[in-house]
Amino acid sequence: AWANLGNVLVKLDHLEDAVEACQKATALNPKLAPAHNGLGNAFNALGKIDEAITAFETALNIDPGYHEALGNLASCYEGANRTIEARTAITQSGSALKDNPHLALIYAKCDRRDGNLEGAVELLEKIDRKKLAAALRRDVAFELSRLYDQLENPAGAFDAMSEGNQQMLLAEGVDESLGDSFLETLTQLQDWYTLQRVQSFSQINVKDNEPDPVFLVGFPRSGTTLLGQILDSHSTLVMIEERPMLNELVEKVRSSHGGYPDGIEAL
Repeated sequence: AWANLGNVLVKLDHLEDAVEACQKATALNPKLAPAHNGLGNAFNALGKIDEAITAFETALNIDPGYHEALGNLASCYEGANRTIEARTAITQSGSALKDNPHLALIYAKCDRRDGNLEGAVELLEKIDRKKLAAALRRDVAFELSRLYDQLENPAGAFDAMSEGNQQMLLAEGVDESLGDSFLETLTQLQDWYTLQRVQSFSQINVKDNEPDPVFLVGFPRSGTTLLGQILDSHSTLVMIEERPMLNELVEKVRSSHGGYPDGIEAL
């Protein structure tokens, strides 16, 4: 019961309480592998990497076939940029990457960190993503989009990012039709923003003695949030969250300028 409570508390982000619950479970039954795995998840979320690794290793010592703990251990190593240890944990387990998409994803991330972008793509493209649960398919697609972006393959990056966004909605329990609508909007905008149309836009010179805005653009998990937080800490800079501002602009164009995106030309 304490182990189950600990897992629930981790999902609720009550991490200190999760640690306490899992430690009570391990005290009552030191051979309960799921309790050590849950403890590792709580420590990892708290940023206590060494404690997390110890807990995952303990779970695996109790049950060497505990694939969830193995994936968590390898992911913990990869997140700490300890790629050699992550690879070692995976290879020593004897698990074939072709049979374990989660481990294949972690191995591909290690390849990316080590500069083997082509190898990472090859590994992930072998995965039959249609058979994956939405959350794992989301993670694989987002990693592929990052890899394609670094390989200067914008079409591949865009397709993988679109797939990842759709699976993210499914993983969060959002109506799948909303994902289809999102993808339809992306296709519409991609067709609308042709080079010829953009070049035809009127050039507007605003002289208000105010500094021009700078747009920070990047793929998810590429460091844009961290960079934005660093810039926002400067006394003369202000970061604006993109979602409320962009939603307001889209609605204004849609209601006042003949619809979206056609109304953009009237601005």
